[in-house]
Amino acid sequence: MIHTKDRAKDIGQFFTPAAVANAMVSMMDTSSVNAGSKVKVLDPGAGKGILGITLAKELIKIGAKVELTSIEIDPLALKYLEQSLQACKMENHEQFTYIISTESFFKFAGGGFDLTILNPPYFKVNKADSLTIFATERLYKGCPNAYASFMALAIETLKLEGQMVAITPRSFTNGADFKGFREYLKNKTALTKYHLLHSRKEAFGSQKVLQETVITHYKVTKKKPSLILAYSSNLFNIDAPNLFHVNLNNVYGSTGIIRMPLNKEDADLLEWVHQWPCSLSSLGLQVSTGPVVEHRAKELIATERAFFPASVPLIRMHNVRCGLAKWTGDHRKDGYFSLTGEKQLIPNKKGMLLLKRFTAKEEKRRLVTARLSKELQELEYLAVENHLNYIVGDLLSDELFSRGFCVLLNSELLDNYFRITSGNTQVNATDLRSMPFPNDGQIKSIGEESIHSNIQDHDACSDVVKRVLA
Repeated sequence: MIHTKDRAKDIGQFFTPAAVANAMVSMMDTSSVNAGSKVKVLDPGAGKGILGITLAKELIKIGAKVELTSIEIDPLALKYLEQSLQACKMENHEQFTYIISTESFFKFAGGGFDLTILNPPYFKVNKADSLTIFATERLYKGCPNAYASFMALAIETLKLEGQMVAITPRSFTNGADFKGFREYLKNKTALTKYHLLHSRKEAFGSQKVLQETVITHYKVTKKKPSLILAYSSNLFNIDAPNLFHVNLNNVYGSTGIIRMPLNKEDADLLEWVHQWPCSLSSLGLQVSTGPVVEHRAKELIATERAFFPASVPLIRMHNVRCGLAKWTGDHRKDGYFSLTGEKQLIPNKKGMLLLKRFTAKEEKRRLVTARLSKELQELEYLAVENHLNYIVGDLLSDELFSRGFCVLLNSELLDNYFRITSGNTQVNATDLRSMPFPNDGQIKSIGEESIHSNIQDHDACSDVVKRVLA
């Protein structure tokens, strides 16, 4: 690292370890490269140059002549980049030429590249950053993060059948913010390979980047593969990853999300779950996010009922546990919400379920779903905090269905499916709407089977679901 940790974070700069660079280069398809052929390579956001140079050396081994264009604007990185490129030139002479551009990649006008390899900067784009927004507004709507902009602009520089390998956060694979970017990727390219790293820390371990990381290989082509080659590993065996194939139809969801299983078992789970015929919508269920945003409603929240005699309990994340949402008033975080904030209250409907949007590290599941305690069921209105989702619908008034749906959402099966589907640690309503579910009869069967089980235990919920759906 050539900057302090804080400075590197500010500019979104995290250099690629050698092991990761080698893994990225190995994902390039060089089968069409012949001895003596000229290959144009682009390395935007080049840093010290490790990605472009590693790829160039691999191509030179085949006998190709490489013209590498490296783009870098950071003055400190440029010193190292120039030294690295010059050393590569001295080693390979006429087989290697290079160009360094110090202009922002958002202004780069070059094209005709065969291959591009990149570790782009990671930072949210400010709406006032007209340069970044203008650079991609002709390609897709929205500009959620600089790394997505880099990927799109890199693709635009490629020839037909050109290839891109990029290492990025996995967050672009789902969520509304990246919807336009995903549509662009799907229309312009074909995803042919991906490599998931198990740990969220390890790709840039010494730099403490807490991102769920994926390496993707895209080709500029209209020919979509029926199977995608998937790799998974940790950093310590990155050169010997687990390899398996995933059906294209199980990678792309109907809402544009990109699912990425970690292994063959995950891929088989996708095949099975995608046979389920229903969705929240077809079951007549609606999911929404709790409307109470605490920092905007401070005047309506109190720790003691004496401040607001006309109030209801404020349901926060700590009140929701597997199978049961309970508010006693005894917890230090328990609070009250004034009935004068009626626009932020929701009618209490029979069978309503609450789900956490965020989970703590020590929790076993990412999906944590609860039914209301008897005391909460008796309230006419509920105050639900913004870190929770809630599900309502006529079918939930059926005791067996409500119980069964809660058990299903708390099961290991659904939790594993969600982890395959989502690149985020939070559970968004959009993600839940896109999930497949069994029919109402099967869900009622889960509810009936669970009557003598402890549905406040994730393992017990998993056992019930296995017995009914296996």
